[in-house]
Amino acid sequence: MYKFGSYIYIYEVVGIEISGIIIMTLVTIFVSVPLMLGAGRSSDRYSLKKMALVVYSVVPVSAVLLVISPIIPFWAPTSIINGAESLVVGLGVIFSTPFLAIIMKSVNDSLWILLLLIIIQKNLPRRDTSKILGVFWFIVWMCASIGPLVGGFVFQYLYQGDLFIVVIMLNLLILGWIAKQGLIKENEQAETVNNE
Repeated sequence: MYKFGSYIYIYEVVGIEISGIIIMTLVTIFVSVPLMLGAGRSSDRYSLKKMALVVYSVVPVSAVLLVISPIIPFWAPTSIINGAESLVVGLGVIFSTPFLAIIMKSVNDSLWILLLLIIIQKNLPRRDTSKILGVFWFIVWMCASIGPLVGGFVFQYLYQGDLFIVVIMLNLLILGWIAKQGLIKENEQAETVNNE
């Protein structure tokens, strides 16, 4: 739902132009790659539950930033924004609230998928990994096809910002579940070894 609605919302409601949206997309790619490498290394040192909480806690923050972006579209002074725009058309978007939200969420998505793949790889016998990955991606794409339908309904019949309030509530529920149950039943002994 977030992916479906975020760019439409920042274009129609907040007023970010297409050139700014292109810059957001490019910066996301440049930021995601080194963070994914760091997340891969961290998964060998820390418990998966802690990593999942850290990674997933970014989602509600980015949704809150999108909700408040019509009220506070930019966080930097106008002179800095105009200076950036004079260098490259659309560069002023870097100082916008939606930019922070979109970058945080996009990077988070990359790290989250990497984390889930690490969990599958570490906790399944090698012969079952491909089957589970097939089921995993089937479920992911089934959910991904339902999300835009719900998002479209919200955009059509409610205020567009309400979509992100739904996202916040769902993500807080997921964070609560991870904090209480974890993603998998980790062996305490293995967790201790990882923390050392």
